[in-house]
Amino acid sequence: MAHDTSRTPPGQGAERVPLTAQQEFLRAMDHGDDSGPFGPYYHIVGGWRVHGRIDVEVLRAAMTDLVARHEALRTSIVVEGDDAHQAVRPAAEPELTLRDLPADGDRDQTAERFACEIEAGPFPATEHPALRMVLGRFDHQDGVLVLIAHHTMVDGWSAQVVMRDLAEFYAARRGDRL
Repeated sequence: MAHDTSRTPPGQGAERVPLTAQQEFLRAMDHGDDSGPFGPYYHIVGGWRVHGRIDVEVLRAAMTDLVARHEALRTSIVVEGDDAHQAVRPAAEPELTLRDLPADGDRDQTAERFACEIEAGPFPATEHPALRMVLGRFDHQDGVLVLIAHHTMVDGWSAQVVMRDLAEFYAARRGDRL
């Protein structure tokens, strides 16, 4: 089983919470290898084309607001022998990576390949917070934003809620209204 090695050690700012029924089910299915539900490839990825200038610093701040709002994004699974529980941690700034994408060629195909490349990479269940984003930019007016989260904390429905809330936080920080 994966062990929590996040930046906040258990007992130091983390709230201990029992596993949910779904997490208990996943734990029963886990074999402790890297391919199981607590491994680095059990994640969910979503990609959205973005048009218009993205203020990267405002996006970073909106991501931090998002993590502060959603407890699941601050939660990790801690497995210590036969004991397993969730550890809800204080808010931390999630990772935002910027990547330049080639501006020539079919941008939609490039965006699709970019999202697939992100999806194929690892995202450990021990990473805190349980969310990261990559902004690929063709230029300052066109890009793709890819969200990656560990699937023990985020599912397809909640990923849409996360993106909606991110858009609202971003707009609010810019002084815009959605």
